[in-house]
Amino acid sequence: MGEPMNGPGNHNVVRTTRAGPVGGISGSGGMGIAVVGRAVARRRLRTSVRDLRLRRGLSTTTVSRDLGLPPDLLPAIERGERGLLPDLLGRLLTCYQAPTGDEVDQLTALARLAQTPHWTDTYRHIHPRPYREMLSYETDATRILCYHPRHLPALAQTDAYARTIIQATAGHHLSRDDINARVRSQQRRQRTVLDTGRPLRIAVTEQALLRPAVHHPRVIRQQLDHLTILIRAARIDLTLIPTDHPRHGRTGPFELVEFDDPRDPDLVYRDNTAAGDALTDTPRTVNHYRTAFADLTHRQALSRLHDIRERTR
Repeated sequence: MGEPMNGPGNHNVVRTTRAGPVGGISGSGGMGIAVVGRAVARRRLRTSVRDLRLRRGLSTTTVSRDLGLPPDLLPAIERGERGLLPDLLGRLLTCYQAPTGDEVDQLTALARLAQTPHWTDTYRHIHPRPYREMLSYETDATRILCYHPRHLPALAQTDAYARTIIQATAGHHLSRDDINARVRSQQRRQRTVLDTGRPLRIAVTEQALLRPAVHHPRVIRQQLDHLTILIRAARIDLTLIPTDHPRHGRTGPFELVEFDDPRDPDLVYRDNTAAGDALTDTPRTVNHYRTAFADLTHRQALSRLHDIRERTR
């Protein structure tokens, strides 16, 4: 049976008795180690359990009735709206007549990982669940692509720029403590993504970068200097989009989170979208935003960023 161990960046290491990947439900002899974060563990777990149910030809209604579960619990678990505790997992695996051995061990390990704390738990009071889930997925992402039409995406903001944007967009709804908490959560998010060397591509319009909400020239200059450092250190790939770009104004802010592992579908988080639809891995929707990002980004920005910096001196 897998034993979880703490790993860096809120990952957890699961040792399995076979070389098969956790959540892959296959494998052959040897010792294997898989590293997955909580969000990926939860998605692999619910997908595998749903597949087992479908393999048995059972409906969620039948399973809920046989196990005495509330009728809406199992559908909510399979949609990712509710967690799956290890004891309920055991009952489901028995109901689905899952084969013993590797498959059960891997799913049990995933169930344990799915319950591990994540740094985003500290910020439940200021961030909605879909947003916190997106932040959790960033822990395991291979690539992250961000676009915002109105201001610089949060992953590249300085603290001063972030505080100014928060105060301008939602400050009248937030206490000073909540504003400070949002800035702290952004700092932690940046450490999680930028300090790991994970590829990060950011697209923003020149007009948005110099957004009128940021009235302080010193804040803008510090932000532009920070961007230059990030670019030269290869921490981000920044594209400045002309304001007259045909897609500008027709696409809202979004973030694409991509994975290389075929067990982990890419997903997109759409800001300014109803909470229930903000985060999705539906292929058609993800591909739509991937195409949008490709259309928006077609040239590098360092020289143009230098010109902007000179204009703000």
